Amino acid sequence: MISRRQFSHYMLGIGFVLFGAASLTSALAQDYPTRPITLLVGFSAGGPTDSAAR
Repeated sequence: MISRRQFSHYMLGIGFVLFGAASLTSALAQDYPTRPITLLVGFSAGGPTDSAAR
């Protein structure tokens, strides 16, 4: 016989597995963006903002 604590851990584990499987399938189904994204940085080239944007 398993205790309530073991049962709750078991159910929590199953929930994590199901959530992970559901999120993985939805992430693989996405096809956006279909073309390259243009990112406009409002600061000069070579600075820390430019490096972070790249």
